[in-house]
Amino acid sequence: MTKWSFLFVFFLGFLGYAGMNLFFKETNTLEFCTSCHTMQQNLKEYQQTAHYKNHAGVRAICSDCHVPKAPLAKIWTKLYAAKDVYHEIIGTIDTPEKFEAHRWEMANRIWDIMRKSDSRECRSCHSWDAMMFKDQDKSASKRHQRAKQEGKTCIDCHKGVAHEEPNEPEEAADSSSTENMVTTATQKEALAEDDKPAQPKRNENDKQASSAPQTAPQTPKAPAKPLAPSMTSTDADDAGPLTKLVNSCNKCHGKDGNSNQKEVPNIAKASAIYLHDTLMAFKSGERKGEEYRDADGNVTDMNKVVADLGEEQITALAEYYAAKSFVPHSQNANLAMADEGAKLFNKKCEKCHSDGGTNPDDDAGILAGQPKQYLINQFSYFDKGEREMPKKMRKKFRKLTDEQKQQIIEFLIK
Repeated sequence: MTKWSFLFVFFLGFLGYAGMNLFFKETNTLEFCTSCHTMQQNLKEYQQTAHYKNHAGVRAICSDCHVPKAPLAKIWTKLYAAKDVYHEIIGTIDTPEKFEAHRWEMANRIWDIMRKSDSRECRSCHSWDAMMFKDQDKSASKRHQRAKQEGKTCIDCHKGVAHEEPNEPEEAADSSSTENMVTTATQKEALAEDDKPAQPKRNENDKQASSAPQTAPQTPKAPAKPLAPSMTSTDADDAGPLTKLVNSCNKCHGKDGNSNQKEVPNIAKASAIYLHDTLMAFKSGERKGEEYRDADGNVTDMNKVVADLGEEQITALAEYYAAKSFVPHSQNANLAMADEGAKLFNKKCEKCHSDGGTNPDDDAGILAGQPKQYLINQFSYFDKGEREMPKKMRKKFRKLTDEQKQQIIEFLIK
C-alpha cells in the first residue's frame, strides 16, 4: 500500500469515526429522544421526577439511562432502537390508550435488559462504593445496605423512578372499583363477634368451619371510641426516665406496646425509624389522630399526645418500643379469603412489607397480627383520602376491589 493510499484509508476511517460520534451525540440528546409523538407521555412523566429537576441541578436524560457507554453495547442499542422508528411510523402507541395497553410489555423489556447488565447505566452515576450511607435518610440507608449485602440490582427496587410503574395485565379488570368500603348487615354481625374475648388459635379442622365468604370492610365508627380497661396493669417496669411517658402510651397501646384493643395497633417491635416518623407526622398534623377514651376515661388522640414532645423524647420512645417483642392478636380469619389475600399481598405489598408484613426492617410498619378492626379502619382512611399513602402504594391500592382488600386483611390476621 502506498503512502497516499494509507493516508486515504486513515482519512476515511477518521471521517467514519467522527461521523459515528456525531451521530451518537445528536441522537443522545433529550430533544431527539422525545421528538417522536409517541414519546410525549414518557417525557411528561420524566419531567415530574428528580432525574429531571432537583436541588443540585444535575439532570439525567434518556440516553444516560438507556444508552450504554461501552462502544459495542452502544452500537447494538442504537441498532435495536431502530424498531422504535418502525413503531412510530405504524402508530403502535400513538394514543394514550395504545400506550397504556403496551406499557407493561415495554417496561418489562427494559427491566430485563437492566437486570442482565446489573443496572449498568444506573451505576454509571450511582455506585455502592461512593454512597455515604450515614448521610442518607435512615430508611433509605438501611435498605441500600441490605440490598448491597443481598446482591440486588438497582432496578429491583427502583422500577418507577423515571416513569409510571405499570400494572400487570390482569389488574386491568380491577381498575373500575374505586368505591369506598361500605358497611353491610353481615359485616356488623362479624364485628359483633370481634367484641367477644379472643379465642385460642384453632386447629385445621376448626379453621375449615370458618371459610364462609365475608363482605367488604366496615367504615370506621365515629370518634371518641371507649376502650375497655386492661385486665392487668399496663405500667412499665423498665422504662427508666421514660416511665411516665411510656405508661401514658401503654394506656391505649398496652404493656410493652402490645394492644388488647380491637381498634388500637400494636407498636411493639416496629422499627425505630417507622415509629419516629409516625410520631413526627402526628406532631406536625400531617397525620390526623382519632379520639379515644383511655383506660382512665380521658379522651385523647395522637396529635394531642405528641404535641409537647421534643425530638429527643420521640426518638427515645421509638427506640423503647422497637426493642419490645410483638405479640400477634389471636383472631378468627376466613381461610378461603386469606389464601387469596396471600397471593395478592405477595404481588402488590411484599416489596415494601416483606415476610408477609412481619419484617420491621422495612421501616414500613408491622401489618400481620394487628387487630382486624384497626386494619379495616386504616384501609377505609386510605380509600377516602383521610390518610396519605406513598405514591407507589396509592397506585396499587386504588386498583384493588373491596373484596380484594378484605382478602388481604383476612391474610394479615390469619
